[in-house]
Amino acid sequence: MTDAVEQLRQNLIRARAFVREGVFYALRPKEREFLFVRSGDLLEKLESVSQSSLLIGMIGGTGVGKSSLMNALAGSPIASTSHRRPHTDAVLIYRFRDTSLPSNFPLDRIPWKEVTHDEDSISQILICDLPDFDSIVGEHRDQVLTFLGYLDIVIWVTSPEKYADASFFTLLKDVPMARRNFYFVVNKVDLLFDEGKEGSGYERLHSISMSLRHYLRDAGVEEPVMYHVSALEFIENADHAPWNQLLSLRAELFRQRELKEVRVIKAANIDKETDDLFGLFEKEMLNLAMFKEQIGRIAEDFKREMEKWGQSFHEAITLWSESTPLRMKLISMTTDRDVLVGPSALMFHFGRGGAPPGTGEPGEVGTILSDLDDVVSLVRNQTERIAINVEGRLLREGIIAPLVERLRSEFDHHSMEQVEETIITSGMASFSEGNRHRYALYRGAQYAVYLLIACLLVFSLAGEAAWRDLYNNPGMATALNFIATAVVSAFTPRGLAALGSFALINVFIGYRFHSRYVKIVEKRANRLLRSFANGLEMIWKEQLEHLYGRLTTLGGELNENIDEIRRLKQ
Repeated sequence: MTDAVEQLRQNLIRARAFVREGVFYALRPKEREFLFVRSGDLLEKLESVSQSSLLIGMIGGTGVGKSSLMNALAGSPIASTSHRRPHTDAVLIYRFRDTSLPSNFPLDRIPWKEVTHDEDSISQILICDLPDFDSIVGEHRDQVLTFLGYLDIVIWVTSPEKYADASFFTLLKDVPMARRNFYFVVNKVDLLFDEGKEGSGYERLHSISMSLRHYLRDAGVEEPVMYHVSALEFIENADHAPWNQLLSLRAELFRQRELKEVRVIKAANIDKETDDLFGLFEKEMLNLAMFKEQIGRIAEDFKREMEKWGQSFHEAITLWSESTPLRMKLISMTTDRDVLVGPSALMFHFGRGGAPPGTGEPGEVGTILSDLDDVVSLVRNQTERIAINVEGRLLREGIIAPLVERLRSEFDHHSMEQVEETIITSGMASFSEGNRHRYALYRGAQYAVYLLIACLLVFSLAGEAAWRDLYNNPGMATALNFIATAVVSAFTPRGLAALGSFALINVFIGYRFHSRYVKIVEKRANRLLRSFANGLEMIWKEQLEHLYGRLTTLGGELNENIDEIRRLKQ
């Protein structure tokens, strides 16, 4: 019986873990949810067969007498002050020497220490002494709450001094258990009767009881089961005081133990129910085998067609780059009016009809986004065409719709929504590199040429005698004479001819600078456009490689799933 139960338990544990963490292709979400819920139900049912110990948790604040209460319930000193916790957040588990701990106990989630005893009267009762609630915080608090969920009964212990502790009720609200499994014990009630006035003691006990019942209702316990006890008085005196309800509490716990034994007897036919459950896993495995074979053939065809798809995309991108209005926008965007000076700047201004040129600033980048819609749509349409082709093949082969949807999600996962951002980023990075430095040199070259031409004009107007005199006798007087001679000569026939030549030379040089700048801008725009196109082709290549990689690895994933399902019932 034990071996069969353990085998069933392992099968159900593996099945439940696979349902929670595994990847399903054929089973629909409702079927998967059914598997998870049903396997959990069978596992719980199996656990009730394999062990029938009553699991009691005892929790309370510091100094409420939990150890003495455990000794009183057991009828012998099973707990003592020597049973110190290794940590303040550890659980002390008291069990009979021949009773094993439940296999489903979450002992890996919380610090704990085991204490064995020889008291046969509670051989099938495990008592878990939980950390004082006023000493658990943060992660330890969550661990204690999780542990409480595995217990059959929780005894909340308080005392006349601590029954109104707010942290007691805060913790109570968070416990994931049915409130009907809670027992509330006010220990150390003998303190209320120490003065010898029995009537006064009963009045104070009644007042504490009513206040505690009110606090418990506020905490969500509508009909609390309460016991007023004194563990110390019960242990020390053979004749127990009438207000001490410890015998009633003990009888209630043993009654709960007997009820659990009855529930165990009712458990039956678990093996047959488990076989029915695994029928759904068999269905998944058959579909996976068929799907794996078809995926292998599709991956081979996909590999052969990748080169053709790449060439087709290259041709489409080339056509787009030659016809797109984006080129003119890039020319405008990379044009800077401050680059040209003098006559070349005038030619640039009149050549554009006064239209404002671009500045090349990042704010202008947004103006080209709309022009990328066509090419982004092209990439998306190509991906969609491939996805539809693959889907059609699967459906023609008779693969069920959920499997086809699973593969389609692989195509949709590598979204093309990032294409536009990627291309803009790479293109603008290329545009910004070295741009200002190059234009600064170009502007400096213009200043140098125009200055040289102006100097030649002045020397020509002043004549050879004047500049030789300036050269041989440098000084203020000769400099002023040089300038005056040039000014006077400008109004002579020879000077007017020189000025006309100067104007023609400036026009010619300005035209050359202007033409050269236009070519620089066009080359830069073309280079930026090629950067966009190359980036798009790279994205497309990565998209194809991603899809092919997913097709090939998907076959391996399917095979792993098949092997995992086979191992579920080994």
